[in-house]
Amino acid sequence: MQVKIRPATQDDARFAANLMSQLAQFGHGQVDPGVEDRFRAMLRLPQYAIFVAEDETGGVVGLLSASQRWTLWHSGPCALIEELVVDERARRQGIGGR
Repeated sequence: MQVKIRPATQDDARFAANLMSQLAQFGHGQVDPGVEDRFRAMLRLPQYAIFVAEDETGGVVGLLSASQRWTLWHSGPCALIEELVVDERARRQGIGGR
């Protein structure tokens, strides 16, 4: 499957809730209501980045969110991956690694 990795936009919020529900199946419990609102808020904050994987039809099939922070170990800011999920219909095709 060919995918394009791109920065998320406000319009991608509707896909985030579905992908987060799929992530919850791996033992993370239930997704709290308001995922779309939190998604949109995070896009406005400079310390967060959200990327999506888009398939040939323009559908979002993956999501990665990361936060930038300072640590005592590193001499500069580093990124922490917060969430990484690939749609169950698109798994095992290398999308998460991209």
